[in-house]
Amino acid sequence: MQQTLNTKKRLTRYVVFASIVAFALAGCGSSDNEKEIIELAVEIQQGEAWAYSADLGNTPIATQTPRHGTLTLRSNEMRYTPEAAYHGTDRAEVEGAEAIYKIEWNIEYVNQPPKLLNTEIAVVSDREVSGQLMAEDPDGDSVQFELLAAPERGDFNLNEETGEFSYIQDELRLPNATFEVGLSDGVNDVVREVVTLLPAYTTNTEKAAYYYHSNHSHLLQAELRLAAITDDAETQQAYTNLAIGYVQANLPNEVERILSSYIVGLEPTAQAKRRVAAVLDELGEHDWAQELRYEALQSYTQFVVENNIENLTSSDSSFFLTLLNDAAAAGDFVNAERIAEQMQVFVDELCCGLYGTPYGRLSTAFRNQVNAAISRYQESGLEADRLEAITAAERFADVAARTGYQIVSNGENAGQRNFRLAPLYTIQSAEYFMILNEPEKAREWVAFTLSYYGDVNYDERYSTPAQPYAAVTRQEYLFPLVGASALFEILYPNAETNIPFSYIPDSDTFYSRAVAAIDNAKPTSELLTGGSLNDALAMLEAAHADSPRALFAGLSEASEWLWALNEHSFAEAMLDAAAAVLATDAFYTENRNSTLYSTGSRGCNQLIRQRITQQGRDNAFLDAQYCENTFISSGKFEENLTAHYDAINWFLFISDTDSAAQQHASDLLVAAENLLSELDSDDRINATLNLATLAAKGRDYYPASDLVSQGLVEVDSYLNDALEEDKLAAIEFSLTALNKLDGLTYTTDGNAKAASYLSELRGHGYNEPVYQEWVTTTMQGIENILASVLVLTKALPAPEQADLAESIVERLSTNREYGKAESVLGELELSTTDRLLLSIFISELQSVQDDFTRSIIASVDTDFDGRANFFAVNATAEQQAQTDIQLDDDADGDEVLDDVDPCPLGC
Repeated sequence: MQQTLNTKKRLTRYVVFASIVAFALAGCGSSDNEKEIIELAVEIQQGEAWAYSADLGNTPIATQTPRHGTLTLRSNEMRYTPEAAYHGTDRAEVEGAEAIYKIEWNIEYVNQPPKLLNTEIAVVSDREVSGQLMAEDPDGDSVQFELLAAPERGDFNLNEETGEFSYIQDELRLPNATFEVGLSDGVNDVVREVVTLLPAYTTNTEKAAYYYHSNHSHLLQAELRLAAITDDAETQQAYTNLAIGYVQANLPNEVERILSSYIVGLEPTAQAKRRVAAVLDELGEHDWAQELRYEALQSYTQFVVENNIENLTSSDSSFFLTLLNDAAAAGDFVNAERIAEQMQVFVDELCCGLYGTPYGRLSTAFRNQVNAAISRYQESGLEADRLEAITAAERFADVAARTGYQIVSNGENAGQRNFRLAPLYTIQSAEYFMILNEPEKAREWVAFTLSYYGDVNYDERYSTPAQPYAAVTRQEYLFPLVGASALFEILYPNAETNIPFSYIPDSDTFYSRAVAAIDNAKPTSELLTGGSLNDALAMLEAAHADSPRALFAGLSEASEWLWALNEHSFAEAMLDAAAAVLATDAFYTENRNSTLYSTGSRGCNQLIRQRITQQGRDNAFLDAQYCENTFISSGKFEENLTAHYDAINWFLFISDTDSAAQQHASDLLVAAENLLSELDSDDRINATLNLATLAAKGRDYYPASDLVSQGLVEVDSYLNDALEEDKLAAIEFSLTALNKLDGLTYTTDGNAKAASYLSELRGHGYNEPVYQEWVTTTMQGIENILASVLVLTKALPAPEQADLAESIVERLSTNREYGKAESVLGELELSTTDRLLLSIFISELQSVQDDFTRSIIASVDTDFDGRANFFAVNATAEQQAQTDIQLDDDADGDEVLDDVDPCPLGC
């Protein structure tokens, strides 16, 4: 027999005992088939293997297996490997073809080297990551760590005592890295191990971090493009968009880096911080938002001061007003007070003396804010929007009251002081308050307006002496008294004298207009003084006997005034009468060639909007049905596409989620489609794509998809069939048409204000079973048309290429063809400056890319399957529970689940 011994540290000692029993049995005449018993006593060291060569036959059997190791048998060898940490005695018995082996191993203790337990470490992606090396020493010895080789890039630090490490990368990228460490227990040789850092991709936080640090990140791609551009002035907007993107990505360090390093100048800094603060408020980060909002106020105030307050523009004033609105909406009352105080400083500085352009710009900003707020209220009918509009109107009224005097430039009063814009603005304030159902405030500002013309003593609550220069003002500027006369008639129906009207000589230009205004107001005052509804209606009918269109307007206006005066039953009756006028033959005869006054903004649209503010959307829905029956179903405008377009807008404006409104819109859409064939090709394309966006807004996705497919085919034909001399116009038309499909800021005309087709689809169509097909098919169709556009554009003269370049780059970028957009800059004949600006433009568009346009808690869907890669990290549990957006478990769509995919976003 031959033996094989492991000699790693020293020779193993062994003893072989020939069994006396075996010989004795043989001497007593035992059978020749008795097997020899061989006993082996073996000494080995801990962690050492043992092997023994012998003829064991074809089927050796372990009749007793070792308890602390592994025994392997072959026909010519047995091998024993003890457990790595075991020392002591172990036994086994093996029966071979000719002998039975009884083996006893004595395993001597030997100090074992340490082991690294985590050679692969998953970390949350960030510029700075940290982790912990975990080591185990079988003997309980303390383990010392040593960094043998750091990662190729970045700054790596290892605590040699604890195994804690930190890794800082200079760039925003995934922490894919390796480093080598040594482990020493002070006894054995140093153990060398290579550790691999892997970006984690399991939790929502890890998935978000992975995306934003990977090359797939739209923000990272946009920033890398901007990094090559050193023109700070031109990159401000793009970097601001990036900062907002990083807010949504919950990467606060990146936000601060962008704001501090790339936004340069007081005005751009203020604008950027205002926008970032608004997004932070949406995401619930109110403390940070308040901090940035205050910094924005400080920066813009310094900008105005350094630029000289006398150079204040309406844009400057609008900034402060928008900032004030943001603060109020967010409940940031500390900053709201600060902003209001700062604006008051500007008003005090510019007001009250000779009127100047800076104050006019300030006033314009305040007035624009009121108009926008009133529009929001009229669209929503919500009390919160009404109160916001009242606050805006009060601000404007205060500014109006402090408007300075002006100098008469010619005539007998040349060189004299008078007020012109001041009474114009204050009577406008009174009209605002009437619209907002605040008649008492309207009375206050009518009185203030009249003080520019003389003493006010008709209402003791608002008695006031005449303003300076009243005599000259009364001679020079009477236009504000027209509106004041109408309001006075309504607000003081029992007055013996209409005070503002009394100031207007019958020879004055504005006298007849004041008479007409009072006549329009008299039916309202008739009701307010106890007259009958029939008499009031008769007065309006008599006043507008020759024009049903004017009668409708008069009735609508009377309804609005009566509602403001809390005469709701009369107001509703007047509006009902206005609706009845729309159905008369006389009205149709007068307006048969104009949908503006029938189905449009001065007809049914006005009726519906007014009904919403007075009686709510349910009643407005009834008006929409009434208008549909009056103008569409009746056959009057059955063949008029614009009327159908208006009607679809009514129902979607009332509600784009209510099934009844959606059904009416859907039925009208089908009818409108039947009219498309009558149009010329360019009108047909525009109408087709407009209807597609409206259908998508109304969740009528399948017809919308069909219309998009039809529109894409027609755009392609229109483009390629154009005559040579018409190619430029055809390219321009095609690019404009494609904007309806994927424009980021596109909205349709009409009350519904539908966004582009893909924006609507991404906003609420993501759970549809064929959503991915709709998105990718549309994007492919756009890509094909843009390829043709580019070929045709390259054949044009250089100046025309330059004119088209921005639109082409925009369409490529909104279609997510960023690489192609970049290459186009080199393919077209453009100046260096144009290439620079368009490169910035690509990043500006890419940084606001959004796959869920109506959600604040999801924005990324890399495979367009309608499921989000992750939710916003700062989204609350309540927000996540309330959303219908699902999370993706296969973000790259390769049919390998993310949990086991080494490249979850694609390799």
